[in-house]
Formats: sequence, C-alpha cells, structure tokens
Amino acid sequence: MAKIGKWAFSGCRSLDYFSFGSGVKEIGQEAFSDCTAMTRLISLAPTPPVCGNQALDDINKWECTLSVPSGCIGYYQQVNQWKDFFFVDDDADTPAYLVGDANGNGEIEIGDVTTILTIMAGN
Repeated sequence: MAKIGKWAFSGCRSLDYFSFGSGVKEIGQEAFSDCTAMTRLISLAPTPPVCGNQALDDINKWECTLSVPSGCIGYYQQVNQWKDFFFVDDDADTPAYLVGDANGNGEIEIGDVTTILTIMAGN
C-alpha cells in the first residue's frame, strides 16, 4: 500500500502544487502541515486516501483547487478533510497536469523516460 508518511511535507511553505498517483491509499498525520502556499492538489486515486489527523488542515481550501479523476468528485465530497475543498475539478487524469508524464498514461514511471529518449532520438 502506497502512502504519504506523517509530516512528509511539513514546513514546505513554498510548495505550490503536489500530485500523487492512483496507488496512494493513506496520507499521514500532518503530512502537509504549514503548506500554506498550495494552489493545486492533484489526486489520481479514484478513492480518496484515508487522512491522518490534520493531514490537509494547513492547506487553504478556499484557494487551493483539488483535482481528482473523472467521475470521482462525489466520493471526495463525502470524506472528512477532502470535502473541505471549495474548488474541486475532475481533471486529474488529464496528462497535462502531470509534468513528466511523457507517454500520457497518468503515471510518472520508467516508460516516460523511454518515450522522452525516443523523441530525442528523432524516432
């Protein structure tokens, strides 16, 4: 089970966006504490990850847009901490949101490196 650990990004006051993949099932306690500059949080997980105490509390949910996979907004709007986001869209699975997703599969992985090398080689 993939998870974002406790206090993983705590104190990253200049973190303005964050994206995580579909395998993330849990976000630890205060993982994003003091991340007050966040303007976009992108989740590729169709089911909202379980959040530990105050995992998302310091994100300004009136200014930060939560992007989730297409058709999943309703799931996020029913779960504590996730339902507090004022701006929610279902554009998370749009490849343009994932910097480095060269092959457009919604994940950042070794296949992206292969795609980039192929493009650079002119093939």
